[in-house]
Amino acid sequence: MQNSHLTKKLTINIFPFAKLEQPKQSYVFCVDGRKGPIKSHEGKNIKGAYPQMLGGSLNSVVVYYVLGEENSAPVYKEKGFIDTGVQVFNVLREKGFGLGLHGDNHAKEGKSSGCGFGDNLRKVIEHLRQNHTDEIWGVLESSGLVTEDDKTKWDKIIGRLNEIDVSNNIPEGHEIIGRLKKEKDVAYQVLQGGHGEKAAVVNYVDGTTLDTDKAQELPAFNLDMWRVQAEAEALGIDVRETELLVLGLYVATEIALVENKGKARLPILIKK
Repeated sequence: MQNSHLTKKLTINIFPFAKLEQPKQSYVFCVDGRKGPIKSHEGKNIKGAYPQMLGGSLNSVVVYYVLGEENSAPVYKEKGFIDTGVQVFNVLREKGFGLGLHGDNHAKEGKSSGCGFGDNLRKVIEHLRQNHTDEIWGVLESSGLVTEDDKTKWDKIIGRLNEIDVSNNIPEGHEIIGRLKKEKDVAYQVLQGGHGEKAAVVNYVDGTTLDTDKAQELPAFNLDMWRVQAEAEALGIDVRETELLVLGLYVATEIALVENKGKARLPILIKK
């Protein structure tokens, strides 16, 4: 396993970014570098760049489930995961955020959703809280995404994750996506083909995103942190804790989808 995500061969300037006309209202989809057709919640075909988070709107469901509070107790002690998803979707919809989820063209019905984050969510959480905890912190620190001042919040997050009964409380990906895509106003994307991403991008520039369609010759995962932050604020969650959790999940997802399959670790590139 390589020791660093840093690379001299790739730079953030190589990748095409687009400015969104409606950053908040735009449907959000996955960090996935593949492309595919999108249906709006009205069933219309839609095109163009879109903001990206882990699993699309699933990102904020996981964040709220782990970090949110319900009746002064953590949400995972009060609500089921799917019920949390419905609640989060309702709040985000009411506050004007576009909702989106995805599958792909080779998902197996009843076994997988086609969303790598959703299908591997249990494994991703295990990687972050146990299998690769210190390694992931080291990767984020060496990439300049965290500092020692963040360690207290990081330890709190790992503590929260360790309290969750993953095998019993986190449903399979096809159950999560299959249920939540039926919620009101959720757009759905069917991605095509296999993964070939060359980098993991973290984008902090408000209202912009990697133009996935234009990046197919050099595909990359892309996490729009500005959208993560905006949805955390809307849900009343500590924004820095949210960033740390999502960054940890992002690297853990890369481990699950890339390194666990025998491929080289992807470089992390930051756009500010």
